[in-house]
Amino acid sequence: QDPVNMDVHLTCPRRDDIDAATIQECETKLISDSVGSSANTMTSQEFVNKCCLPNWQDFYCLKFRWELVETPTPLTEETRISLDNIIDGGEGMWYSACGNEDPTLASFRAHMITPVRKGSKEIYYKVKVSAVTIDKQTDLESEEANRIDAPNIIPRARVMVQLTWKEGLPTVASLDRREGIAVDLDVHLIKKQGMDACGIPVGADGLMCTAMKTSTLPGSNTHDDCHFNDLGNNGKFMWTGDCNGDYQTIAWHASLDLDNTWGGADYTSPETINLGPIEDTTPKDGKPDVNPFSDDYLVVVNYNRCQNLKDEDQSACQPGGSHHAAHARVEIFVDGDRAPRDGDNQGNSDENPLSRTEFVIHPQEWIVVNLITWNQNLPARKNPQWQGDAVVKNQLSYLDKVCRFDLSYCHDTPIWGEGTFENWVNNSTNTVDGTCYPYTGQ
Repeated sequence: QDPVNMDVHLTCPRRDDIDAATIQECETKLISDSVGSSANTMTSQEFVNKCCLPNWQDFYCLKFRWELVETPTPLTEETRISLDNIIDGGEGMWYSACGNEDPTLASFRAHMITPVRKGSKEIYYKVKVSAVTIDKQTDLESEEANRIDAPNIIPRARVMVQLTWKEGLPTVASLDRREGIAVDLDVHLIKKQGMDACGIPVGADGLMCTAMKTSTLPGSNTHDDCHFNDLGNNGKFMWTGDCNGDYQTIAWHASLDLDNTWGGADYTSPETINLGPIEDTTPKDGKPDVNPFSDDYLVVVNYNRCQNLKDEDQSACQPGGSHHAAHARVEIFVDGDRAPRDGDNQGNSDENPLSRTEFVIHPQEWIVVNLITWNQNLPARKNPQWQGDAVVKNQLSYLDKVCRFDLSYCHDTPIWGEGTFENWVNNSTNTVDGTCYPYTGQ
């Protein structure tokens, strides 16, 4: 969800006297002053000396245009490109670098990790950058040069749980305009060791459907279930730094960052939970400021609501109706790689296959999808400076059944332990007509 920054730098009109091999170096080598010169890199000063027309800024300047030419998600204001150093700068317009403006840094918000699978096709975010050289003496312009790139979308956390589904409305605007049938699925990430809002273990298993405390909500005693009602520090509420203050929520470095209440838009409008943010601010040492707690985490999905907002005919949400069975997909990314990942880490590997990556769910049903185990003692697989890795497995055998009950009954619900959850669901003092049964996939 964080902005993807795209930087165009060290662009210049080429020297007139360089040969084809040097032109190839100028076009393909990475520029890095920290790494220095190698077969694949050159320093910025080398780039200027080898590639650039001497004193070119006295004679020429450049202008740029940015465009998002492909996106796997419905376009929103956030997914439009903005020019970070230009007030109100946006995509599709030409911006000159001849004066005080700097159009060489742009960003947009990528709501999904790409590529996104749609049938047999993989869809990426693709950005087109266009550049034109301007002769300062004559104002003549060169031919337009274009380049299309697919940015490498890096998730904002060590573990990202991404829920998408097929049915429902395409955008939140459709929900506001009440244009059809809304389908609301919710994803939950439940920590096994219960914790209070200060991150102190309470000596009991974590609960499902805990609630954050705000100025208007009393909240739960523990905060173990990251979901729409216990958001974590996702920016929606003001975090004062006081875990005993007016706002109390998840303290184990998880947050629900995208909450979708309208529909799946054919698997392109996600709901996401992030565990272990990768921000590196204090100290700035190339490592995340915080790490996930070593523990087990359950991924649970609930079909909360199906409702025809256009008229009173709710037949589409009833058994046999077009939206009664929602086709859902849960993808788990660890350091940007989709589980199950190849290979192992000191004998620890993801379970393959993950049987509930795609599944069918009906109104009021609850399905346990995955078990994620974070081990901070394992080395990170991709970044040698980081520590910790996750192991992603199928649901625990005693949580294999699907349970059905209305969301309104779910408050501080026990879920860990053999028979605990099913016994709670079947107890009439907890739910009305609650029941559990084998998953059929129908």
